[in-house]
Amino acid sequence: MPGTTAAAPPLTPADIHLAVDWFGRDVIVVPDEIARRMEREREDGWHEFIGHAAGESRLFPAGTWMYEAITTLMDAYAASPIPDGLNDPDTNRAAGDRNVAGKRWHLWPSIVGESDWDDTTQAWRDYPNNTDLHVFGSASIHHSEDAYQITG
Repeated sequence: MPGTTAAAPPLTPADIHLAVDWFGRDVIVVPDEIARRMEREREDGWHEFIGHAAGESRLFPAGTWMYEAITTLMDAYAASPIPDGLNDPDTNRAAGDRNVAGKRWHLWPSIVGESDWDDTTQAWRDYPNNTDLHVFGSASIHHSEDAYQITG
């Protein structure tokens, strides 16, 4: 049943750490309990697209925990500086991604729980054993519904 996911504290900007992986892609690192809750919410009601390796979540309307978490992530990401050392195409992509997040349209970066992220190697520590710490897909707004949905 949608909305029956275990409680997690609200996500605050202070909880968010922005990183870059070894490919030069943005990664959003959050406390483990936030990542786990987001992934459980995403899975609850997930609908696979027949014949494709993709799908979509249920809608997360305004006023829900997930809506607030995604909005907080979008705002924090949009306000973050573009990382140093990116090449021109990656810098342009990072600027564009921040622009759409700032409009609360779409959130592209990967989201991972802090215990499975390694800033030194700029990679996951043990992805196969920590899939519950990785929020699969990316969030987009459905303006007509005032709700977010995760697809991937």
